[in-house]
Amino acid sequence: MFVLCYRIKCAYLLEVYKESSLKLNNKPTYLKEFANQVQIIATMREEERSLYKATSQVDQMYHLLKHYEVKVASEDMVQHEYLHFRQQAYREEIEVAQAYRDSKMPEMIVNVESNI
Repeated sequence: MFVLCYRIKCAYLLEVYKESSLKLNNKPTYLKEFANQVQIIATMREEERSLYKATSQVDQMYHLLKHYEVKVASEDMVQHEYLHFRQQAYREEIEVAQAYRDSKMPEMIVNVESNI
């Protein structure tokens, strides 16, 4: 039962990181899409702590399994390692998305002012 919980939670988090990456890789050039992207980044930053906490819980489950010498399937171990890879990639992607946002912000402000 415990192993199943670990497997499901790990797979769920991998999917969350994958979806987040798809959203973060969007580089809008038009004002409306840019505003949506700014909101997406802000929402992700708000939810980041709970996402990292959930990843930490998976780590704790994995360490408990190891501590009690429960044999973990190799595909589960690979999935756990991939989770850390995706988490690191997410950290890098959100930084890139914020840098893009910051670099485009003056241009978008000019667009808003000219549209008013």
